[in-house]
Amino acid sequence: MTTHDVATAAKALQQCTTEDEVKDALKNYLKAGGSLALKWAQEENLIDSNDYTSGTEIRYEVVLQVLTSTDDLEDLSEDAEPTMEYINLEDAVSISGTTWDEGFTPSPENPDDEATPYTEAEDRLLQKLNLTREDISEIIEPW
Repeated sequence: MTTHDVATAAKALQQCTTEDEVKDALKNYLKAGGSLALKWAQEENLIDSNDYTSGTEIRYEVVLQVLTSTDDLEDLSEDAEPTMEYINLEDAVSISGTTWDEGFTPSPENPDDEATPYTEAEDRLLQKLNLTREDISEIIEPW
């Protein structure tokens, strides 16, 4: 496969309008030689968004990131991003910057230093997209 094939598959992914199209386009992107990553982020939010004195809780989010090389970007467009993220495919409309996500908020029963909640969130995201761990080239963690 050439970088042009990967760029074409990445562009097709951006054109998807239904959940099933996204799943098929991801498989085609992988067949063309593209790479996918899972990217973790950590957010601190108010426990009660209406009460700033309620304290904060940490939520961890994982998103699927479509990785493209510099060569691929030249084939896509001048303003293309080096990554595309797909969270919450609301109403089956996919646009650049829209991403799929999963996550969790640690609790005393499920402390954040255990691997289980992280793995479960990753597995839920992969299952949504009909992907397996073998389809993922890397997991990006900010910590």
